[in-house]
Order: sequence, then C-alpha cells, then structure tokens
Amino acid sequence: MSRRRVALFGGTFDPPHLGHLNLALQIKEKRALDEVLFVPARANPLKSEQPIAPFEERVELLKLLIEGFDGLTVNTIEATREPPSYTIDTVKSYLSSREDIELFLILGEDQLATLTQWKNYKELFSLAKPLWGARPGINYQPTHLQELIKEGHVEINPLELSATEIRKRLKKRANCSDLLPSSLLDRIEQKALYL
Repeated sequence: MSRRRVALFGGTFDPPHLGHLNLALQIKEKRALDEVLFVPARANPLKSEQPIAPFEERVELLKLLIEGFDGLTVNTIEATREPPSYTIDTVKSYLSSREDIELFLILGEDQLATLTQWKNYKELFSLAKPLWGARPGINYQPTHLQELIKEGHVEINPLELSATEIRKRLKKRANCSDLLPSSLLDRIEQKALYL
C-alpha cells in the first residue's frame, strides 16, 4: 500500500488570498498530492512585524478560502505552541503520530533565499521535501541546496498577489473583489480586520 502524499503549507496568511489557493491547487495537482494542509503560524521568526489579524481570525479566513476544494484543509497545530513558529517543530509534531505519510512542504519562490536561516534546515528537509512554485517579480537564483531546490520546482501559472498590498488596499477601502473571495471580504468587514 502506497503512503499518502501530504504537503504542509505554512505561513502567516495575513490575509490568505487567491495566490495562496492557486499555489496549493497547482502543486497538489502537478505532484499528485492527496492532501494539502494550510498551517497558519502564530508568529514567523523571520518576519519582524507581527500578524495584524489574530490567529483565530486568520484560521477562519483560511477555512473560507478553501471551502469546497477537496483535499485542502486547515491545520491548527501551531495554535498552542509558544511563538515563534519553527517549521521543524511543526513537522516533527505532525509526523509523531503518523507513519503512513510521505511529507512535503509547499514554499513560495521568495522563501528560497532564506532556507539556510531556517532552524535545523538540513534535518527539516530530510523529513519533508520542499515543493515550490514561482512567483512573479522574484528572480532568485539558488546557489545553495541546489539539488533539493531543483527537485522541488513545480511549474505553475502564478497569480501576482501580495498580502502586504492587499492589507494596504483594505485599509484604504479599495476594491479587493479580484483578490479575495466575497466570503473573506464579508468576514473582514464584519470583524473590522485590516481597516
């Protein structure tokens, strides 16, 4: 019996948007993954700014984003862990009760430049293979971990979206209907997030 192919897709998701969904769906299809777990971080150790929206709200926004898509789920494994959120700790915790999993990590191309700054990155990538899709405007040429990065490359049609830009547009009350599903926009307005 073959092992289930599962990918963890971590990030602050502040807010989650169609670019995140697009990346997950394309990598899931092209690498024949059984499931993609969106894992929101409580605090990212490589980002100085703290999330604007509370963890619980980012979880609810993620649930709305992936609603109706088979094989996409939200995992709150980091909800009770003290920040910062290290990927190696999340991976070990996830694998501790599972033996039938071939585990992957979904990354954006912009994350490749910082991989060697990640805690215990060599051990991490021996437990979970990275899969990454290109984002527009990122011209990073990997000079380290070359073989691993080459193996993990997935050709995708990326959407040029940025959570930072979306937050700025929301704050200005600019139209974001082409960036976020209406269900997310409704909740953001209802909870007065990013305004």
